[in-house]
Amino acid sequence: MRRTQQGQPRVEEMVSLLDDAYDGWGTEPYFHWKYTQYPEYNPQRHVFCSRRNGELAAVRRAFYKEIVDGEQRAVVFVLGDTAVAPAHRGEGLYSALHSETVEFSRQQDAELVATFNRKTNLTFEANLDRGWQYRELPLKIRLLSPDIVLREYADLVVSELPVVETVAERLGSRLHIDTSNGPVSVRDCLSSEPSAGLAARSVGPSVSDRTLAQLIDIACSDDSVDPLSRLLAGWLSPNGSASVRNRTTQAAERPAGAATGYRTHRAHSVSAGEFESIVELYDDETASFRRTPADIRHILQYPGCDVVLATREGRCVGYAVVGPRPNGELLEGRILECCVDQPAAFDPLIAEIERLAVDRGYDIILVFTDRPMGELWASVDQQVIMWRAFDGASEPLVENCEISLYDVV
Repeated sequence: MRRTQQGQPRVEEMVSLLDDAYDGWGTEPYFHWKYTQYPEYNPQRHVFCSRRNGELAAVRRAFYKEIVDGEQRAVVFVLGDTAVAPAHRGEGLYSALHSETVEFSRQQDAELVATFNRKTNLTFEANLDRGWQYRELPLKIRLLSPDIVLREYADLVVSELPVVETVAERLGSRLHIDTSNGPVSVRDCLSSEPSAGLAARSVGPSVSDRTLAQLIDIACSDDSVDPLSRLLAGWLSPNGSASVRNRTTQAAERPAGAATGYRTHRAHSVSAGEFESIVELYDDETASFRRTPADIRHILQYPGCDVVLATREGRCVGYAVVGPRPNGELLEGRILECCVDQPAAFDPLIAEIERLAVDRGYDIILVFTDRPMGELWASVDQQVIMWRAFDGASEPLVENCEISLYDVV
C-alpha cells in the first residue's frame, strides 16, 4: 500500500505542519505566494503527503523549474518544504516521500532532481549516501542587529570549543560582550540552560561589527576554528571597539551611487515601463534558473517586499527585490533577486538596500552573490544545492548556473 498521496492538503493544515517543523515557516499570504501564485504550480500533482488517523503527518513539494543557458535547457524538479510532524518521525515517512517525489520527477522527463540544503543537516548526509552531487552557494550576510545575531550564531562556534563552553557555562552570566547596539551576556550565547546562583554583575570587552562578521565566517566555515586566535586578537585589542557605530552610519558608508552617475530609488511596485526595463536586464546567455516575465512578476509579488531600482542617464541598469522573513528572534531582509546589466551598478544598489534594511528594521540582510561585499559582510559556506542527474548531459548546467535566494525559498 502506498504511504503517500498526491494533492495539496488544506492550506491551514499545511501551514500548521510547516510551522511546527520549521519553528515558524510563514503565514498564509506567504503560502499563497509560494504555492498558489507560483508559475506552473499544479496543486493536484506537485504536493505529496502522508496521513495518520486522518491527520496530516508529512508533506513535500516538487517545484517545477528550468535551467537555461542560451539554447540549452534542462527541466528540474526541486524538492522542498519537506516536513514530518514530530509525533510521526522515525516511521519512514520522509523516506517514502523522498522515493515518491524522485520517481515522480523522473516520470515527468526531468533531466535533474535537486534540493537545497545545509551541510549540517541530516538530509545533506542522506543524499551524499545516495550518491547525489552538490556545490556550495555563495551566501553573504550583513549584520544590522549584532546583539540578536550574536545570540543566534555564537553557539555554533562555542559548541566546537569545549574549554570555552565550560568557561561560558560557569561564568557566562558574569560576562558580557558590548556590541554596537547593546550588551549581550555570554550566557545568552549558549543554547543550554543557565546554572543557578551565578552573580548578576557583568563585565566584558567590546566586539566590533567587523569582528562579529569574522565570528560568523568561522562558525559557518568548513575550515577548523584555527583563525579563532586572530578573531580574539582583534576583538580584545585597544581598537576593538573603534568600529562600534550605529546602524544608520554603517549603512551609509558604502560609496554613494550619485558619485558614479547612478541613481537609486525604491518602491513597493513597478510601472509597466519599469517592468519591461527589468525584463530586458536579463542575459539569456548566462546559465541560470529560468526568468520569464511570469517568473519576474512572481518575484515582484513577494509579500511585503520593496523593489530597488538603479538608473543611469534615465535608463534602468539594475534592480533588486528585498523582502522580510522572520527567523526566530531575527527579522531577515532577503535579497530575493539582484540583477544588473552594468557591474558598476551593483554597489549603489547594495548601498540603497542597506539603508532600506535599516528603515524596515531588519536585523540581518542575506544575498547569494560571488561579488566582493566588504568587511562588514560575512560569508557562509554551509548552503548547498544537491542534485541527482537522470540525464548526465545536463549536469554541467546545474554545476554552473547562477542561483538567487528566490530560487531557494
